[in-house]
Amino acid sequence: YEEGTWTPVIADAVSGGNTGSGTLKGYYTRTGNVVTVNASLSNIDTTGMTGSNDLFVRGLPFPTGYASGTNSDLGRAFGACLLDDVNVDANCYGIVAVTSPLISYVKFAEMLDANNEDRILVSELTSGYTDIFFSLTYFVN
Repeated sequence: YEEGTWTPVIADAVSGGNTGSGTLKGYYTRTGNVVTVNASLSNIDTTGMTGSNDLFVRGLPFPTGYASGTNSDLGRAFGACLLDDVNVDANCYGIVAVTSPLISYVKFAEMLDANNEDRILVSELTSGYTDIFFSLTYFVN
């Protein structure tokens, strides 16, 4: 059992790219090969970021993995989130935090009525005002 903090990084790319700022806090709990992360991202400033790019939160405390003895489908994880001052699609009926195996970042998926999911873009945030809070549980190897 382990618990601690992690440093979320608001970014417009998986690596490199441009980063944002704000009051960014992360907490985690790890029990065996299961990690739960919580993040509080307040007053996100996107100045200098590329608006047409997907929004990423990098810096997870442990890279994601697979459930022991399973395939990659059981390595994907989805978590609850709350977004303030984000301009989502009119047909959006929910938003989830999303991660996949073997990465160290989170994206946000808009679930759309009668359509495929869509990702939150940097341009959909109200710079300096957007708040994002999320909780996500995932496997590590």
